[in-house]
Amino acid sequence: MRHKLQVLVAAVAGCLGTAVQAADYTYLQNLLNATPAGGWVKASTNKFIDAAPTGADQAPPSPSGPLAVTYAWSGMAWDGSRGNIILYGGGHANYVGNEVYLWQGSNGTWTRGSLPSQVDLSTGYINGGGAPQSSHTYQTNIYAPINDRFVMFGGAAWNSGGAPADANGRTGVWWWNPALADANKVGGATGTGWNPSSQGSNSWQARPYDPWVGMPAGSGRSYIYGTSAYRAENGKDVIYLTLDQNSSGLPALFRYELGSPGTPDSWSMVGVDFGSAYIQSGAAAIDSANGLFVRTALTGGSFVNDLAIWDLSQNNAANPTANKEFGVRLVTETGEDWATNASTSVAYNAQTGELVFWDGTAGGTVWTTKAEYLADGKLDSVWTIHKASSSTAAQPKGNFTDGVLGKWEYAPELGAFIAMDAADASGDAAIWLYKPMAAAVPETSTWAMMLAGMMGLGLMSRRRRQR
Repeated sequence: MRHKLQVLVAAVAGCLGTAVQAADYTYLQNLLNATPAGGWVKASTNKFIDAAPTGADQAPPSPSGPLAVTYAWSGMAWDGSRGNIILYGGGHANYVGNEVYLWQGSNGTWTRGSLPSQVDLSTGYINGGGAPQSSHTYQTNIYAPINDRFVMFGGAAWNSGGAPADANGRTGVWWWNPALADANKVGGATGTGWNPSSQGSNSWQARPYDPWVGMPAGSGRSYIYGTSAYRAENGKDVIYLTLDQNSSGLPALFRYELGSPGTPDSWSMVGVDFGSAYIQSGAAAIDSANGLFVRTALTGGSFVNDLAIWDLSQNNAANPTANKEFGVRLVTETGEDWATNASTSVAYNAQTGELVFWDGTAGGTVWTTKAEYLADGKLDSVWTIHKASSSTAAQPKGNFTDGVLGKWEYAPELGAFIAMDAADASGDAAIWLYKPMAAAVPETSTWAMMLAGMMGLGLMSRRRRQR
């Protein structure tokens, strides 16, 4: 089956005109095969710090070192095309280095995708440009498979704590090309590293910064505490984000549609938060079976809802206030309130239709729920959540300083979840796999149908280019 899947992936890559090599999941699948359902298995084989730049290539402590990339309000992205994790972070008062890190699923090792760019320490700007500032990334790092790009929105940039910027002002979204990953090259141009003799990969691309549709100039929408979730729509990479302004706790929902490396992107505001849930640090996922954008919320005072839900079928760019969030309260099987917290992250299991929460406060314990509806077809405002303690003694230690945020994802290629543990004093941030109950790798026939659809999109794209 695995060989057939790799052949199919290679065929799709050929149709899309890319050079993505089919991912080798043998190592990870063998780990999962030996793990009981409901259990965890450590997948990393070296320490994160082993991949950090050294010598003349390294960025200065500012005040922290590279380990801050793993813990300072950061998130990762799962590159299912290669079976890798892409990690980018640092920022604000933590770390100036803007190097990209990769965790390789083929063998479990940490490595780099680039070296850090040299920074003017007085302004915080990248010398020579060509790459973004290091930033807190919260839960906004995303891999876009159709364009084969890692998408970095940024948050609190080093050293300002504001939006990523250069001498000309705020910069837009940044794309990074994983096909150009090179541990020994700067992400920008040659000569822009801390070591002046460093070669450049030119792997970053700045997208034009334009105000979002429907928003007045200077409205101050920020990626701080931002969340995101991906889905393909009409053959396009689409990312939904909640973005706040002035730390109101009432963010709006935005739709960001990627163009291509040579064509523009599009933004639109498609929903608003009218106060049924208080939203700051947290995470989001898309329930693809029901078309729901699900965002964690914080309870306290008059705020009792744990989730803010937007129905994506009600997206309304012309009148975003017509698409208001719907608040949901979570209760246990015995009817007791279950409260999310600032550390809670969520990912969606496409095989079971479950939303799975992990906050690391109880090691590997996770919680699961499903969307619940009333008899008239409307969403229920109370959903039941179920506790799932780890079936294995081996499990992440958790206890995150700044929250799980984007360090918890579902990998459909594996039928399992992938998590980054909290950083420790040894310089590690271990990668773990969680095998959910009733987990199963999709059958070959299922993969064939999915990939055949992707091939069709690729053929249509190719025909358009030939006209």
